Formats: sequence, C-alpha cells, structure tokens
Amino acid sequence: MMKTHCKRGHKYTPKNTIWNQQSNGKRTRKCRTCANNLHRNGSRRNEKAKRQHRLAERRQLMRHVDMERMFFDPMAKRGDGEQPA
Repeated sequence: MMKTHCKRGHKYTPKNTIWNQQSNGKRTRKCRTCANNLHRNGSRRNEKAKRQHRLAERRQLMRHVDMERMFFDPMAKRGDGEQPA
C-alpha cells in the first residue's frame, strides 16, 4: 500500500511528486514541495555563510590596515587622545 501524503502532510499528486530510479532498479518518490523548500532553505543558509565569511575577511583586513597605520604613523591612533612629545 502506497502513502498518499509525505511526512510533512503534502499530498502526492502527479504535479507534486518527483520520481527517482536507483541503480538497483527501485523507484522512489519525493514530495516536490518539500524538495523545493529544502533547496530554498539550503540556499539561504549558504548565502548567510558567505555573507559571514565576507564580513570576517573584511574585519581581518581592517585590523591589518589599522596595524599598518599604527606602525607607520604612531600619531594616527592613540587611545589617550594625547600627542606624543
């Protein structure tokens, strides 16, 4: 007996069903709605990870630039607000 709905409750209709054939000949089906949601959410996770990676690279670059500025120009950034004598 075949199921009529996926585990998320979507109905298996011809339009909402993806059929796959495995190498051993067994046919499996997937709910198209769940597959689309999984792909969409996975893409969002990837985009979020890429954004976080770019932000971390930018922060690292800015720290490097600040360190160079302090090394080459000691008056560029002082925490106490005073000029060196």
